[in-house]
Amino acid sequence: MTAEKYVEDRIREANVGMLLLRPRNAGLLRQARQAFRERLSYAMMAFEPAPDEIATETAEELPNGEKLTLGRRDYGERIPAVYLKASTPNAAARPTLVVHPEGGAWALSSSESRDGLVAKLLDNGATFWRLTPSNSRTLQRRGRT
Repeated sequence: MTAEKYVEDRIREANVGMLLLRPRNAGLLRQARQAFRERLSYAMMAFEPAPDEIATETAEELPNGEKLTLGRRDYGERIPAVYLKASTPNAAARPTLVVHPEGGAWALSSSESRDGLVAKLLDNGATFWRLTPSNSRTLQRRGRT
């Protein structure tokens, strides 16, 4: 078997697996979530840390939240984040996480704009988190905030 044939076969197997996991009901959706969570964890080498392994550092207090960095204890990488909370929290409103390439500036601008997505979420009582993607230039190392 050639290397090209081997790769073609693996791609075909992956595509069939994806079709089988396409959610058509609640049970298949649960299966798909579990399968993709495991696959993405290994593909990205990202594993859910235990609560005591999480490190947070406040960079700046905001009137309705904070700018901070998130990471794991004993690992150098820190991900910049913005946390904003509604002035009147709504327990029925689910927290919203956005990964946006424009970073915290977008989140803060959107929270201050009448038609902004973040402003609308906060008006509905939701908690808002914005993370900067790890492949952006703003990924920070310990000691640089």
